[in-house]
Amino acid sequence: MPINFEKPTAQTDWKNATFAAAQITIKAFGITDPASAAKTAVSLYPIIEKFNEAIAGIETRTPENLAYKWLSLTLAEATAQILNRLRRETILQASTLDGATRTFLEKAMDIRPAAKFDTLAIESPASHDAFEPAKSALGDLISSVTSWTEWDSKKWQVAFDECIAQASQKIFATCHDDLSGIINTVSGPASAALHKEIAWARHYEWINKLFQLDPVFSPDGKVETPLSELYIRQRCYWHEEYEVESKDSRDIKKRWRAYLGDLHEVIEEWLSNSKKQPIHVITGGPGSGKSSFAKALASETAERGRHRVLFVELQRMALSKDLYRDIEGYFKKRHRPTGNIGSPGFDANPLDWAKTDNRPVLIVFDGLDEITQDSEHAKEIARDFILNVHRLLNEQNTDGGQLRAVILGRNAACQNGLDAAGLPLETMLNVAPIRKLDQDDLLPATRSHEDGNNVDFVELPESLIADQRPDYWDKWQRSQGLQQPEVPNAITAAELSDLNVEPLLLHLLILSDFCGDRWKEASQNRNLVYYDILTQIHTRNKKEDKAGKQLCQRQFFLLMECLGLTAWHGNLRTGDEKTFMSIRDIHALTLKRELKNFAQADLDSMVLQTHARKVDGAEPGFEFIHKSFGEYLAARALVNIAQRTVRRMNNSDDPIDEETATQEWVKLVGTAELTPEILKFLKDEVKQEQDSASLQATKSALETLLVWVDTNGMPVGAEVSGSFRTKENVQRCAETALFAVAFSVTQQLGRASETTERLQIAWDDKSYGPIRMLHRLQATTEGIAKQILGKLNLAKAKLTYANLHNSDLSGADLSGANLRGADLSKANLSRANLSRAILRRAYLIMAHLRGADLRGADLIRADLIEADLRGADLRGAKLIEADLSRADLRGADLRGADLSGADLSRANLSRANLGGAYLIKAELSGAELQSADLADCTLALISARSADFTKTDHLDPNTVKSFFGVRSGNGKTLLPAHCDYPEFWHVADDGETENWEQHQRYETAYRGWRAKQALYRPTTAA
Repeated sequence: MPINFEKPTAQTDWKNATFAAAQITIKAFGITDPASAAKTAVSLYPIIEKFNEAIAGIETRTPENLAYKWLSLTLAEATAQILNRLRRETILQASTLDGATRTFLEKAMDIRPAAKFDTLAIESPASHDAFEPAKSALGDLISSVTSWTEWDSKKWQVAFDECIAQASQKIFATCHDDLSGIINTVSGPASAALHKEIAWARHYEWINKLFQLDPVFSPDGKVETPLSELYIRQRCYWHEEYEVESKDSRDIKKRWRAYLGDLHEVIEEWLSNSKKQPIHVITGGPGSGKSSFAKALASETAERGRHRVLFVELQRMALSKDLYRDIEGYFKKRHRPTGNIGSPGFDANPLDWAKTDNRPVLIVFDGLDEITQDSEHAKEIARDFILNVHRLLNEQNTDGGQLRAVILGRNAACQNGLDAAGLPLETMLNVAPIRKLDQDDLLPATRSHEDGNNVDFVELPESLIADQRPDYWDKWQRSQGLQQPEVPNAITAAELSDLNVEPLLLHLLILSDFCGDRWKEASQNRNLVYYDILTQIHTRNKKEDKAGKQLCQRQFFLLMECLGLTAWHGNLRTGDEKTFMSIRDIHALTLKRELKNFAQADLDSMVLQTHARKVDGAEPGFEFIHKSFGEYLAARALVNIAQRTVRRMNNSDDPIDEETATQEWVKLVGTAELTPEILKFLKDEVKQEQDSASLQATKSALETLLVWVDTNGMPVGAEVSGSFRTKENVQRCAETALFAVAFSVTQQLGRASETTERLQIAWDDKSYGPIRMLHRLQATTEGIAKQILGKLNLAKAKLTYANLHNSDLSGADLSGANLRGADLSKANLSRANLSRAILRRAYLIMAHLRGADLRGADLIRADLIEADLRGADLRGAKLIEADLSRADLRGADLRGADLSGADLSRANLSRANLGGAYLIKAELSGAELQSADLADCTLALISARSADFTKTDHLDPNTVKSFFGVRSGNGKTLLPAHCDYPEFWHVADDGETENWEQHQRYETAYRGWRAKQALYRPTTAA
């Protein structure tokens, strides 16, 4: 039954009330003042409240009154939306905006007598007669608020129709209880359709709240700016894989082509093309802006109205093998039929509606890397989830649906999921850093081509590679009314790259006390920033009536460390309640005596005190705003545990023994793996201690514990549940953590005392103790323990065939150590003491040996390809038949070294001292010898094609006659002016480029010449 539009009798000026409502919405959109949007709710609820006040006291709220209310509010919202769309394309005239809006609404509210509220108002409000006056007045509004003289009237009429439709849905959703009277008058299919539209509108209201209303993080809680005011449009890069044939057509090789684009534009183009894969995976590290993009994408897509949008917070979803039912359960559990913040859920499964909807559905799955707090199973869960989403989309779309999905997670786990689902590589879009980009930023992270030789790059437009950090600062300072357009040094300083290349960490830096003049302090130790942020939070808690108000700063940080250790046991961003309580009862035990209400220091109260978020679902717990908070607090806790252990061991009244001390490490560390990020925070935390005496006492106590552990092992008893393998893992993790703290303390003691300090461990087995410890800590695999060996005394250790690839052994004492056959490729051995070490047949490919002491070392047949030996001391070293091709030996001391038969092709020997060295039969083709000292150097029978001797010292003509080179043509050997070219040297063809045939002809000539020479090897070289 149609209903007339009738003004409520208690309100005499509904036109002014409608105008006031429109003003509120306009201000919320930031149409007249963009900064005001940070302080005004975008939600319609302030408008609704104003109208509720306007109609207060009405004795009868007739259907006619309610129909009028719906029309008034819909016009207010639609007016604000169309003005917001105009603002995106032109600057609105602030001086005429209020007057023009008032005039427009007066005309729009001139309702025609024949207009009735009926089913058409619900099903297609933009076609309803009640809105015809507003449509007729739209042109006057546009000409009044813009400087346009011409515009596409058809385009803006269509846009206004969309605004009316969206506004009507919002009003029905937000005023559902008030408007239920007229909803009930609609019978049949229309009411079911309306029910769905209201459900969608309430979900969009909640999505808009996430992006356009909720304030961003601030430690003091004073920042009211929403994400939408600070958001910078993300960039992304992706890869296509293709195959190429080798020149001889025998092999097919894979190559990758890298692309760069605006992430929003890439996704929008994908959404508009129904023929493309129905799934995209967005990857990036923590803090890279994945969740911000997810909220922006959902909000903007919902606003455009071409797709239905579902936003799923995966950390709140319980997963089984049936994803369809999981989604249904998630939305039903989170359904809110009333309330002023929309609804994250639905009362039915929206996937059922998608089958008959004329609009496609986009599902945004945010937080794939936060599904579980178990880091060991995270990759498996992520892989299975992507596979299940792919299957679900195929099933639903085959059954008539039009579903698309965007999944946001981390790279490695997502790559496994793509492979399992058989999805092409370009399905995965990687979020790019916000600093200025170059080609290295676009290299695939999960492929085996570290140098990028197998990657082709498309042209990178300047508009896409520009540094975005100044843009973020500009948005920030404007939103806060700072009037500081000059970008602070901290925002773009390379020294702060740990803190200013990810949006979230950059935001934290700005909020800290280290964005101004003190930024260089933070560049030396980023822990200062985290300490400052948490201190601000504690100060806020003390001022406000919050849980834990009675905590002093020491107590607050102690409980924060409990959260950090708990997160460490999870995935470093999230943790569960049970683990927190068990850690708190050990790590914060002293608070039992200090606090009257220790029991109230539970997880809920601690989450309230921080900006951590409580997580529901299968594993109730909490989530840090960024996982680096968990890493910082876990590192801080490890230092605290070590210091507490030392105090208790040195307590003269009641000292604890080594077994008791190590039991605490076992209980608190458990199966938590040390990570590179925690190790870095750990080093920086210890770095703040400058008292040498305190550091020495801590070092000595930790050495005592490490000796005891070497003999007895970590004390894992019955209190540790699980298999023996689990207990073995607990032992390894606890010992690694203890060793990491000892390493960091020793490193800092050396800095503070300006001495060379080493960890002195009296091994239970002096010969094999070190290698057994390395095996226990998995330092001989790819474990993090490889990065904490540099301060260990490994002199004379037996480390034969040890896998120390990529280890950090800088400054290590390996003098006299047996490293025969060891893999030290890419290891950092700079300034290490390797004198008299046995490195025969060792793999030192691309090893960093700058400034290393290798005097008298046995490097016979060692592989040193591309090794960095700048400034290394190799006096008397045996390098017989060693491969030093492309090695960097600039400034190296090779006096008396035996390089007989060594391969030095294309090696850089500039400024090297080769006095008295033996290079008999060595390969020096392409070697660079500028300013090298060749005094008394034996160069007999060497091959010197393309070698440059022009600026060497002490090269005499007779020596030149003892080796072979190229007299002219391609590959010519370059000699100083005082040396003549021997007649027997090779004459090569001339040409701009050399080829394989030329090289082979030279090699044939060299071997033929050498065969004619008498065996030459002085007895002194033996």
